[in-house]
Amino acid sequence: MAAAPPVLDRDHLAAQTFGDAGLAREVLGLFRTQMRRLPPIVRAGEGAQARMDAAHTLKGSARGVGAALVAACAEACEADIRAGRA
Repeated sequence: MAAAPPVLDRDHLAAQTFGDAGLAREVLGLFRTQMRRLPPIVRAGEGAQARMDAAHTLKGSARGVGAALVAACAEACEADIRAGRA
């Protein structure tokens, strides 16, 4: 069985923030805020478009910080909502 990827790819985050630890903390703080705000909208937001937009935003944010599993889940939610399956 293959090992699961890390929750956060620190090498990716370092590359995205040019090795600046302060910037990495700031970016992660923004991501944490989005992780609190967006999932409830994805699950039960007002209308499919709002839910897709929230999932899309979360997907991009997760990719930006190196949270691949969160990005994959958000991508799957976006596709399901678009297809009317959720």
